[in-house]
Amino acid sequence: MELYLDSNAHLSPSKIALEALSAFSRSKGGQGNPSSPAAPGRLASLAIEEAREQIASLLGAKEPGQIVFTHSCTQACEWACDLLFDLPTYGKNTYISPTEHSAINQPVQNTFCGKEDKLLELPIDSNGVIDINRDYYSNSVICIYVQNEIGIIQPIHKLQSKYLLSDFCQAPGKIKFNLSELPVDFATFSAHKFQGPGNLGFMYIKDSAHWKEFGTGSRYYRDRAGSMDAASIVATAAALKEAHDTFDGRQSKMLEFRDILENGLADMGVQVIAKDAERVPNTTFIKLGEGKGLEALIGLGEQGIHTALGSACSGLISKSPLMEKLCIPGNAHSFMRISQWGHYGKKEAQFLLDKIRKYV
Repeated sequence: MELYLDSNAHLSPSKIALEALSAFSRSKGGQGNPSSPAAPGRLASLAIEEAREQIASLLGAKEPGQIVFTHSCTQACEWACDLLFDLPTYGKNTYISPTEHSAINQPVQNTFCGKEDKLLELPIDSNGVIDINRDYYSNSVICIYVQNEIGIIQPIHKLQSKYLLSDFCQAPGKIKFNLSELPVDFATFSAHKFQGPGNLGFMYIKDSAHWKEFGTGSRYYRDRAGSMDAASIVATAAALKEAHDTFDGRQSKMLEFRDILENGLADMGVQVIAKDAERVPNTTFIKLGEGKGLEALIGLGEQGIHTALGSACSGLISKSPLMEKLCIPGNAHSFMRISQWGHYGKKEAQFLLDKIRKYV
């Protein structure tokens, strides 16, 4: 049995997304540049705007124009940071959660390097959950919505801040949310996290007046610079709709898999990080012991079971910045992340438990 248990890092495009991409690519619109007034260009532009409208509706945005397409979520994060810090009154101070992905953390740190403005850390508890019992109303806040390693859901709906920038990369298809009901000014997304193409990200901007150019070159609408990939945008909308339509069934399998897995791990004495915090149902992050995470990853991989290390998307680094923030001892090779998309349930969880036992 082969199991792909690193969905938080990447999901291959679904059949529906691939079919949408292929069908559009073979159509007349697939031959057009959306910036061109020629018939194929007009069809490409129409397809992009229909996809933008569908994505906005599925995410709860009030207007399609609040969705801006980018090359990747990393570019969306860099652009969103640029937009936030370009605001003339972005706040007295800026607070950032210590649980951010490097795609957000690095541009923020680069922005504040050498500046007199203060960059402060949001207080967190032992599970990495931010302290919402403070008033940040005169400040900007940067806080990830769903943490990519341990899967905690940050209570951003309770934040009171002047502006809020949030990485939503891990949220679609794993939890239900409505952007218009959340106090979010800038949010970033990645298509390949919900079975869309790997080359597309997008950004939500609550107030269109906060938009400004990012990058150089020709530009369609207010999206990223360069010729637009209409086929990938069409495929992204199809993938997001599929993630929305299949949510209930996948969530049921995620929960079944997680409960069996984590109960079995508890019987083995394995620590599940942030077990008691509110988490997305697809993610389990465990401590196996010094070097055992890497040993298990390689050993399980040889048996067709593919997981992630404690450093998750950071690769084979020797330390886990997140675990250091949580004051949990052990380097990145001591931990393992197990994440799925709702493809697996009881049978697969029991199979994994049997295979992982030798590494405990």
